[in-house]
Amino acid sequence: MRRLQRAHELTTSAIEALNSLYAAPIGSCRGLDPAAAPYSSRVAEVHKYIFDCCSEFAVAPASSDSSASHGFPLQEDEDEAYDGFGIGGATDLLSDLVALPAEGGSFPVADYVGPELAAYAYAEPPACGEADLIRQLHAGLARSCHRASAKEYAALVARMYKGRMAELCPSPADFILGLFGIWKVYGKSQRLLVDARPPNCLFDTPPFVHTGGDSISRMQVAPGYDLEVGKADLKNYYHNCQAPRPLRRFFGLRRVRASLLRDAGIDVPRSCIDSRGYCWPRLTTIPMGWGPAPGVSQGGHECILYGAEGAGSERATALAPVLDPAARWSSESVPEIDSEAAAAPHALIVDDLLLFRQRKRGRRRRRSARSAAALSDELTVTDGDSRLVDAVNRYAEVGLEAHPEKIHDFSTEQDILGYRLERNVLRARSARFDELRAWMRNLERRGWAKPREIERLVGKLTHLFLLHRLALSVFAAVYAFAVKCGNRRARVWPSVLRELRTAVALVPLVRSDLSRPVAEV
Repeated sequence: MRRLQRAHELTTSAIEALNSLYAAPIGSCRGLDPAAAPYSSRVAEVHKYIFDCCSEFAVAPASSDSSASHGFPLQEDEDEAYDGFGIGGATDLLSDLVALPAEGGSFPVADYVGPELAAYAYAEPPACGEADLIRQLHAGLARSCHRASAKEYAALVARMYKGRMAELCPSPADFILGLFGIWKVYGKSQRLLVDARPPNCLFDTPPFVHTGGDSISRMQVAPGYDLEVGKADLKNYYHNCQAPRPLRRFFGLRRVRASLLRDAGIDVPRSCIDSRGYCWPRLTTIPMGWGPAPGVSQGGHECILYGAEGAGSERATALAPVLDPAARWSSESVPEIDSEAAAAPHALIVDDLLLFRQRKRGRRRRRSARSAAALSDELTVTDGDSRLVDAVNRYAEVGLEAHPEKIHDFSTEQDILGYRLERNVLRARSARFDELRAWMRNLERRGWAKPREIERLVGKLTHLFLLHRLALSVFAAVYAFAVKCGNRRARVWPSVLRELRTAVALVPLVRSDLSRPVAEV
């Protein structure tokens, strides 16, 4: 009964939101006597569709919105990278809570990428415009945020030095950058970010193949078939991507007393200490926050999987291809219709790998995620599709590791790119919808927004609305508010609350049916 009541409430909110887009009075759908105003069969069909969509989100949330009401950030899960920051934004670093591998820098990414991306990794022109006077002026004026106490910072540098993610020098680098964190799981785990705005002024943007919800929603599943998805995620990929020595001078960190490092268990060589007793750390891995990092890292991922079929270096092209580049599904290109590549497409997004296939609909037992070892033993024999196993083995071959908890065997129900795939339908995840509603209720109760809070909320909704771009027409006043008041705490305009309320109510209706019929060519 509770679920039915919640489905009715969500349906009513969705209908009111739709009516508001056509300038219908708010509440015009409430309190009508069905006998006095009988609906046509077409209207009844639309109402049933809306109710069915909302019913999928009617399960009571696992926890209340008390965390949102206290201003805590939305918790990050494995797909949070596709949703943007939580409500908390940048936070002070706590060394013990920062998510770092025991040992990093195991993957020499610059040795695998092609010449164009290698220029970024080695800070060579034209990728790096260090000789450009205008860029130099911009880099000199840029500031770098640092959020860590002296003690926590020293402990963090000690961890990174032990894990081969930082080196100690007796003199400062060309650029001194700040570190800060964002919560992955509030109170339990932090993600380390580097504010690399100064050196970013000197670098161009490398080529980058984008893949989002708008591209995945264009897939077409044949009648009588189900789309199955398998996926893998590289573990600590950025921390494992080794920065070549010419690049490290752009990744200098603030000085730290050698005595604090010794207190943290580091045997600091005398050659790494300046005359005042300080060490100057430099990052030895490609940091999150450096502008070209996504392009270089994704390029390395492409080269090791495409091997001889890709555009990588001689070292990369010496590898046998695991995947066919022609089968890549992205926002820029898709496999040729009815080609061999179209039968087994894939998507590659920085450190994520998604593998797609269509299988004849039947009684199939849903498989849960299994470890890489289990996949190697079972997947090829069971389904005849070795792509996932081959990819995991290739990662190990080049010094990388797929996260065991994020290797998922092929299934018709999967979380991908921050969306939920069920029965050939891509939609928002129920947990994310509940968090957005809680965030919206909290914002309405407060009546004022924190700096950049509206932008973060709109960013999350925009990500979901990529499944159906027409839904983006809801937004107008939110952009004006962001320009005028985004950098400070401000009272939220009524028009902004109205647009956000409408957008959140429409989330259950924003979906893409991949088995929808299409006209024949």
